[in-house]
Amino acid sequence: MKRAIIFFLILLLGKTLFAQWEQCEIHGGGIKFVETNGTRMFAGTFGNGLFISDDSSQNWNRATNGIPESIFPYSIAFNGNEVYVGTTEGELYKSVNNGDNWGLLQTGISSTEPILSIVVVGNKILVAYADSSGVFASIDGGNNWTPYWPNVLIRQLLINNQAIILNTFFDGVYKSIDSGITWTILDLPVVTSSVSLYVFDSIIFAKTFTTFHKSYDLGLSWTACNNPGVITALNKFNNHYFAGVNETPPGITPDVYSSLDGIQWQPMSNGLQNEYITSFVDNGLKLYASTYSGIYSLDSVNGQWMMSSNGISATQVDAFTNIGNSLFAGDVSSGVFFSNNHGINWQQQQFSTLSSEGVEFMTKSNDTIYVGGNAGLYSSCNYGGQWNWLTQAIGYLAVYGIVANGNNIFIATGQGIYKTNNFGNTWTTCNTGLPGLYVSGLVRGANNNLYAAVDGFGLYTSPNNGATWTYAGGGFPGMPYINCLASCGNYLLAGLDYFNPPVVYSDDYGASWLVGNNSLFGLTVRKLKTIEDFCFAATNGGLYYTKTYGAEWIDATGNLPGNPIAIGNDHEYVFVSVEHYGVWRRLLSDFNIVVTCERPPIHPLQVYPNPFTEELILTTPEWEKPGSIKIYNFSGREVSNVNTIEFPVTLNLGNLSPGIYLLKLQQGDKVYTYKVVKE
Repeated sequence: MKRAIIFFLILLLGKTLFAQWEQCEIHGGGIKFVETNGTRMFAGTFGNGLFISDDSSQNWNRATNGIPESIFPYSIAFNGNEVYVGTTEGELYKSVNNGDNWGLLQTGISSTEPILSIVVVGNKILVAYADSSGVFASIDGGNNWTPYWPNVLIRQLLINNQAIILNTFFDGVYKSIDSGITWTILDLPVVTSSVSLYVFDSIIFAKTFTTFHKSYDLGLSWTACNNPGVITALNKFNNHYFAGVNETPPGITPDVYSSLDGIQWQPMSNGLQNEYITSFVDNGLKLYASTYSGIYSLDSVNGQWMMSSNGISATQVDAFTNIGNSLFAGDVSSGVFFSNNHGINWQQQQFSTLSSEGVEFMTKSNDTIYVGGNAGLYSSCNYGGQWNWLTQAIGYLAVYGIVANGNNIFIATGQGIYKTNNFGNTWTTCNTGLPGLYVSGLVRGANNNLYAAVDGFGLYTSPNNGATWTYAGGGFPGMPYINCLASCGNYLLAGLDYFNPPVVYSDDYGASWLVGNNSLFGLTVRKLKTIEDFCFAATNGGLYYTKTYGAEWIDATGNLPGNPIAIGNDHEYVFVSVEHYGVWRRLLSDFNIVVTCERPPIHPLQVYPNPFTEELILTTPEWEKPGSIKIYNFSGREVSNVNTIEFPVTLNLGNLSPGIYLLKLQQGDKVYTYKVVKE
């Protein structure tokens, strides 16, 4: 009997002690460049290392053996089987066997700025730094370095089989046609300090924000080209030029353009709509584009761009949210990814601005997802199938917190708190009583009050939906430096910067604050995430959780390979984004968490016919309860409303344009949403 009890206890303990995190790879992510050397391809990511492919980009593997997995490769160059990679930290790595093994070169160069470019000229290697230290040269494979073009701020260092081009910010543009022995000034078609150059044999393109020129003779004469927009990458393949375009003149669609002569340009972005292109390269058979969301290859037969990032895990998820077991992950450079099978497979959501501006915060309200980032606030009411830009009326404000409840949506920004009750058609400021406008966090407490973290001033609360605010720091000395907020049951938790311990909690809605145990002492808390009555903390020293509302913290890091930066969940798993190592998951049952099933409010309203042409009929058994109806288009603008109705009712909507609309029924404090289609 004793043995049976002991065995049972071992099993019980083992479930917690030996439960492991498992990785849920999201393929793709931000790619700085893609290049080829022979049959091998190299992809540099935004802070997630270097990847290599030996099968024309069908599969990728992370480069290891001497090169860190967390570097940000910024530039690359080849000299036979020698490969040189420059990083954003000014480090230079070298491989002598085409990327199989690597070593860090001790250059002796003091700059820690990015290595903008590397060129190989015969036995000479040139590296250009992003600061005024300029260009350095080595003639012994990178062992020793001497100043080559010092004390100059470099924009570009380019090379092809006919010339080297040195483009500076303030000292002009120079070219050399004798391997850098002598240099001459390159006369540009416009006088400017902000020109980008692209070199193909004897052809040079010169691009400013508003002008675009081409030279057939290495800059001796210039021809004006049709301006497709702000070019981020340019390459030549199969006698055609391809340009990645970010911002464009009015009326011009962004993305990828092609041209036979480089003068007249046509869009050809099938499969690359609204993608920020960072580079092009070809391997003689196909053209490839690196973007903020991965690598794409061009099918020259049908002109379609296809994702080609299998094996690249270069995302950095900064936020999660879920509707039931439908999980959404927001990446800092690639927008939103969606999974409906607990993170096993992911699909990137296609919407333009956040794909390049990134996601900082996500939340939900009933069946609507809200996503905040550097471009403002977006929403989707159909699981990410369509996204609406809600902050168009107030422009590009970075969003650091979202509270949504029915029609009322609040956002925390660097310019204060804004509120809308008509899905972004209009916004009002809610800053009365706030001592500052940089609001780094926003939550709603169990008492229905709003709580806002004001940078440098602490915690403030509003009992009247943002009309007025009062201090809620309770005199705690670390409260002016709040990093993150969470509401957990009847408790509030605050992650503090520059204070130990880094998390404090309040059991009286901010009137006073308490300190838990010292498990988090010395750490910095990046995010707090509430799952039922548990709260998880992502710190620079691992993942922790509390089941006592902050009084005691338990280490849950386990086999996570790095520091967590975001936490989410569905109904079965908790998900953690790990810096440089992607998304990981673990069963909620490992923590004895049972998620209450979310069910959107059910209302027996019948809406017909749907689709409709002129009239929409609404019936419900609850006729004795009057209500109000508002109809919004998918841009969030109110197009029709009836303040007081009794059911059944017939709405005459013949004046609406064909399209998809949201019908919102409000009865008392309950709001119900329906999608209707006008034909």
